[in-house]
Amino acid sequence: MEKRGIYYGSRMISSQLSIITGDTDYSSLSKVYTIWICRDNIPAEEIHTVSRYEIVNSENVGNVKPKREDYDLFTMIIVRLGKEDYNGDVEIIDFLSSLFYPGKGNILKKLEHYIDFSGNPQLKKEVHDMSGLGQSVLEQGLEKGISLVIRTMIGKGKSCEEIAELTDIPLERIREIERHMEENS
Repeated sequence: MEKRGIYYGSRMISSQLSIITGDTDYSSLSKVYTIWICRDNIPAEEIHTVSRYEIVNSENVGNVKPKREDYDLFTMIIVRLGKEDYNGDVEIIDFLSSLFYPGKGNILKKLEHYIDFSGNPQLKKEVHDMSGLGQSVLEQGLEKGISLVIRTMIGKGKSCEEIAELTDIPLERIREIERHMEENS
């Protein structure tokens, strides 16, 4: 994750300049911040951790005092959540775990600890009604999986009607995927 984050941050810095010439004004570069929120597939020893990376001047020999603004162009933060319940005292992990894993307890009660809903009853209602990122990720994954199964079955010569009968997926949905396959072949 670290190398990936550094790569993307470097690209963000690089994209601030167009063609590099002898007259390129590097002083126009702005600092880049990247924040990576990792949900799953985290090594056990790194679950519920936060790391910050930045460019620092670690050593100088002789009479040199570089200005921090001339080299401090990158900060990356990696927040590693994990599916396990969080019972610690790092508020950002507690808050993000509530958002990314809304099925674990009363999300509204948990978020009220961090957000004052008293002046905005509409926001409170929306939070109460939201399915959460975890649910939407699950739904997207299921949709991709269903589409893959249908594409595979069509590729093996099954008719749309056979697929609908075997899977209980609406026939029109199967035909839509078949049309999309034909358009892209």
